[in-house]
Amino acid sequence: MNRTTISGLCIALLAAGASTPARGDAIFTVTLNTAPLTTVPGSSAGPFGMAFQLTDGSGTSDGNNTATISNFQYGGGGAAACPTGCTVFGGASGSAVSSIMLTDSSFFSALVETFIPGSTLSFQVDLTTNVDSGAPDLFAFSLLDGSGASFPTLDPTGADTLVTVNIDSANPTVLAYGTDSTRLTAAGAVALSIATPVIGAPVDPRGTGTRQLHVYRTCTRGPVAAGGQENPRVASGRSRSMRKHLLRALALTGAAERHIPAAFLRARVLTISATGHQSLLL
Repeated sequence: MNRTTISGLCIALLAAGASTPARGDAIFTVTLNTAPLTTVPGSSAGPFGMAFQLTDGSGTSDGNNTATISNFQYGGGGAAACPTGCTVFGGASGSAVSSIMLTDSSFFSALVETFIPGSTLSFQVDLTTNVDSGAPDLFAFSLLDGSGASFPTLDPTGADTLVTVNIDSANPTVLAYGTDSTRLTAAGAVALSIATPVIGAPVDPRGTGTRQLHVYRTCTRGPVAAGGQENPRVASGRSRSMRKHLLRALALTGAAERHIPAAFLRARVLTISATGHQSLLL
């Protein structure tokens, strides 16, 4: 491709600042009904806490896995601010007011944070999936009553978790359990009935609206039209170059790398919906 064809090419991307999760991570959302904790008798088991845990299966504190918990929604409730409302163990940092990070840099890493329940509780987990030899690393989430004990759940291991992930493969299974209403809470002696948390798809970091990629192309063979519109005389070589850069731009913004029709290459503005579908803005 000659200099005349590609000189003056400029691509400006106006994109949201959220980072794209690394490929290969296990990313999922957790949503559970916490309305039973807002009224008597459930509320008498409080004050309540959230416990996020990451255990190093190798026992060597190798720090090869992390769990990032974010996008907290409380359905009218809220979380206490750290450090006063938190207890931290091992390689844990952050807060459920914003985001939490756990690293298995010690055998047991956890963050316990007080919260006021609303109608629901939801959050997103981004979990790396580096498999240890021997016992796997383990991520777990529990709710705690006012004594600091986990809610009784149907977790068959007896650990009373609501969500557990054994990092035993690149695509580990997310296990979820409801509470066990046949056993009473340690605080308040309440039989809680909370349904199994719903495990869902990850939250799109680009939001629910439409994003725009503003593509400005200058041309060495004539002036650029007002407002950044390209000169209509664009060599075919420039179109091939633009196609390559657009594919790269789409990859950077998290959209699927797919064939870009020629019509998009002639457009000034390319829009990408939150689901990655492309459309032409005339």
